Amino acid sequence: MSIFFVTENPYSLPNPYLRTLIDELKCLDESLEIQWGMRIFWSDEIFLFDIIHFQWPDACITEGGQHHVEELENRLSVLKAEGKKIVATCHNLVPHYCQSEERIKCYSVVYRSCDYMFHLGEYSQEMCQKEYPQAEHWLLPHHVYDTIYPSVPSKEESCQRLGLKANKKHVLCFGAFRDFEERNIVSRLVKRWNGSIRMIAPNYMTVPQTTFPNKQRIRQLYYKYRYRLYVTGNTCNAVSEELLPYFFGASDMVLIPRVKILNSGNLPLAFLMKKAVVGPDVGNVGLLLRKTNNHVFDTGHLEELADIISSDEGYLERGLKNYEYAMSHWTTAMIGRTLLEYYKKLCKV
Repeated sequence: MSIFFVTENPYSLPNPYLRTLIDELKCLDESLEIQWGMRIFWSDEIFLFDIIHFQWPDACITEGGQHHVEELENRLSVLKAEGKKIVATCHNLVPHYCQSEERIKCYSVVYRSCDYMFHLGEYSQEMCQKEYPQAEHWLLPHHVYDTIYPSVPSKEESCQRLGLKANKKHVLCFGAFRDFEERNIVSRLVKRWNGSIRMIAPNYMTVPQTTFPNKQRIRQLYYKYRYRLYVTGNTCNAVSEELLPYFFGASDMVLIPRVKILNSGNLPLAFLMKKAVVGPDVGNVGLLLRKTNNHVFDTGHLEELADIISSDEGYLERGLKNYEYAMSHWTTAMIGRTLLEYYKKLCKV
């Protein structure tokens, strides 16, 4: 069985989602042939593979050189005519805060061509069953990165590493801030709390790579002392895998500050790190948080969010229950086995 992932090298991506799954698949079945790379997708080599698996459909034109959505549509028609199985994991319905009509159209083109779609939650599964009835829709939850992060350091050790005060309550907002409305959620909270609760937001700022190296440091100090907001990087710099557990270790809770969202890899990551999560009651995120008795907020009534977090006294116990849930349902080994069984079903059809 041969599988092609429609992306450039997953081992060079900051998001470990795909590479950890590939590693697990190879451990489960050494006979699997797995490959990737846009050069192959647009060449005749692609016809050597049984399964063509998309993750982020717009990668075909953002990473694949000078190609357009019409070429993608034609390519998929040829692949299907040759009997290739077209598969997609539904991470997003459209690219985040994207103004490019070509990139947006890539999603509908790929999803309309799919024979099978994998969903990280039941919300998108139910929605896409109606929108794309030609495909079979299967659940494949987001796995936790237990093969990368086997443990989380203590709050004391983590705060010492990051230079934070361990006697303060910290709320972590991890990942990129994609738009002003997401930063606005955080800025409103830090103003409301006025230092009683501290916010850790490593990628809150948008500071371009410039010839002025002190600019980023000045912005960091400004947010730290003006808003009591702990920031360390910019949207161009991801937190390293070595440092990541300390951000979660230093935090008491994790906030997903999104307004428009379907899935979030920070949700299973927070569960693995034994943290309670507060997130928007939207998409698969809201469904999973309610299912696991975590707090959700109404994106239309953000004024309630500060009280939801500050009044939560059961976050430590909830964090431990989240970890137990994740290790019972979302380990890399569990999700890898499920994906392999799905692939085997595809090749029997």
